[in-house]
Amino acid sequence: MNIVICDDEKYIVDKVFQIVDDYLYETGLDYDIYTYASGDEAIESGVSFDIAFLDIEMNGLDGLRTAKRLYRRNPNLIVLIITSFSDYIDDALELSVYRYIDKPIDKRRLKNCFAAALKKYLLVSKPIEVKCGYDTFRLNTNEIVYLAIEEGYVHIHTYDLDLKTRKSLDTWKSELDPFIFAQPHNSFLINFNYILSFNNQKVVLKCKDKIFEVHTSVRKYGSFKKAFNRYVSGVGE
Repeated sequence: MNIVICDDEKYIVDKVFQIVDDYLYETGLDYDIYTYASGDEAIESGVSFDIAFLDIEMNGLDGLRTAKRLYRRNPNLIVLIITSFSDYIDDALELSVYRYIDKPIDKRRLKNCFAAALKKYLLVSKPIEVKCGYDTFRLNTNEIVYLAIEEGYVHIHTYDLDLKTRKSLDTWKSELDPFIFAQPHNSFLINFNYILSFNNQKVVLKCKDKIFEVHTSVRKYGSFKKAFNRYVSGVGE
C-alpha cells in the first residue's frame, strides 16, 4: 500500500506522517509513506498511490489538480483533502474526495478519517477467485468495473479482461461489498469507483482510457441513486 502526504507546510507533513505511521505500525500491514512539499513532486515521483493526503493550496499544482493527475494512475485512489479553506468544496465534491481535514489538524479526527479510508482500501482490495471453465483467475475487487448478464453467463468486465462465469449475478452481489457495488438494472452490477456520470437511462463508467456504458431501469434507479449518495458521503461504512 502506497500513501502520499503532500503539503507545503513541513510541520503539517510531519504531523500527518506521525499519526498515520503510528496507526499503520499497529496493523502489521505492508506500506510505504511518501512525503512531498508540492503536487508537482508527487506527480514526478511516478508512484501509483492508494491513499493521498493533499493540501488544497500549494505552490504549483494545487491539491485538486494533483488529485486529478493521480487518479489517472489509480482510479481507486482515496483522497483526503487538508484545508483551511471552504471555497473549493464544490470542486472537491466533483472529484469524489473521501474526507476533509480542517487546519489546524485535530489528531483524533485525522486518525478517524484515516481509519475509515484504510477500511475502504482493504474492502476494494479484497482478492477474489473467478472460475471460467477449467481456468481460475485471481482478481482484486477494485479491478472490477462492472458485471453483466450476457447470453446466460455473468461477464466480469475489467480494464484488461472480460471473464465469463456461471456464478449468478445474485451470488456475486452477495459476495461483493454493497457499499461499493450496486445494481442500476437487474442485468448489471457496477463498481461506484468508476462512475463518470449517470441518469435514469444509463450509467457511464470510466477506467483509465476506456469508457463503458450500462442501462439503468426505472425500478432500480431510485435505490441505485440513494446507494451512490451513501457511497459519496461515506455514510454506512
